[in-house]
Amino acid sequence: MKMIKAYYFDVLFVIFIIFYNYLTKQWDNLHFIGLFIIIASLPFWLLAREQLGKYFTVKPKATGLVTTGLYSKFRNPIYLFSSITVFGAILPSRSLIQYSLFFILLLVQFVRIKKEEQVLEKKFGRKYSKYKSRTFI
Repeated sequence: MKMIKAYYFDVLFVIFIIFYNYLTKQWDNLHFIGLFIIIASLPFWLLAREQLGKYFTVKPKATGLVTTGLYSKFRNPIYLFSSITVFGAILPSRSLIQYSLFFILLLVQFVRIKKEEQVLEKKFGRKYSKYKSRTFI
């Protein structure tokens, strides 16, 4: 149960944002576009989490290098698809606060990606550099 809490807290938080933005307001085109984005990206976010498996950590650690599944095309599919999902969740809000927090989230994720890359390059060296050269983001 402890792993589930740490593993999916961010997903549950985004679901709360979705409920707030989609159940408390009159629907318009931004709701439909946002819902489409969520439906298209959320499964990939969850799949990336599953594929990372035991190597998932909250803090950057080099416990293993996953290069299969979504990770064969994207170095950071969790960050990519979670960002897309959050964008879909906040799109209909028309809230400067939510849009600003999303921008801050992107900055934080960019910093985390850089830190993780440093840790992985240090541990896996050329193997990681080769992997990085053939994958996106």
